[in-house]
Amino acid sequence: MAGSVSDLNADVTGAWSKRRHEAYQASVQYEDFVSLSDQIHDANSRVAVKETYILKLEQRRDALTATVATNEETIARQQKRLYGADAEILRLRRELRAAEQRGDDAD
Repeated sequence: MAGSVSDLNADVTGAWSKRRHEAYQASVQYEDFVSLSDQIHDANSRVAVKETYILKLEQRRDALTATVATNEETIARQQKRLYGADAEILRLRRELRAAEQRGDDAD
């Protein structure tokens, strides 16, 4: 019977050692999981920051595009005014030359 107790004691000790090893492995795996989870969280935070930055850049681009369109419309209107002023200058010069010629003819 002493052999049986000894065998039983060895079995219990072996089972306890196995359980302790399994608990240690589970603890290590949990620590790895927490570390990986933290890394994923950090990466997701960096992605969120970059997505926010991209969104702001897209909004700025859209605003600048609208400004460019408005400026192009303003430029087109100003060019029409410029062309109108040029045409008026040419018309007035022709009238002036015609008046000068009539004045020369009258002399």
